[in-house]
Amino acid sequence: MNIKKFVLPVVAITGLTVGVIQMAQADPFTAGVNITEVLAIAETTGVDFSNMSVAEGTCIMATGGGLTNAGGADCTGTATPGDFAITGSEVSATLTLVGGATVSGLQFEPLFGTNDTQSLSGLPSTLGAVEVIGTLTISTGVATGVSQTAAYTLSAAYD
Repeated sequence: MNIKKFVLPVVAITGLTVGVIQMAQADPFTAGVNITEVLAIAETTGVDFSNMSVAEGTCIMATGGGLTNAGGADCTGTATPGDFAITGSEVSATLTLVGGATVSGLQFEPLFGTNDTQSLSGLPSTLGAVEVIGTLTISTGVATGVSQTAAYTLSAAYD
């Protein structure tokens, strides 16, 4: 074997590799982020359906606290919608209500008016009161003569 035939291709390949390495370049880049205030939710008034008879049925709370009986329930007294103050640092946010689990024979479906979501705009500031109403349903087996509660969740997220 002739050494020239072997050395020449190796030198050519090595020269090509060195040429590629010399063309590589690394530049620094940065990633940016805007650190915002966490949305804060403060309950100023809790939802209160006042009094409800033991009969199976539903009490429907309207905006402002008016009650309507449905399905055999007897809702009496002065109902109070829930009020919440929402604060944050961005321009808009979406609120979501989650309820519906039946606990001790009570089921609460929370609403903002007629929806379980509400969009807010006008942040950053305290938006004032956000009203929560809904429907409370009694099923069989509810204890009488005691106060009962039904849990729900209000969550807030920036848009």
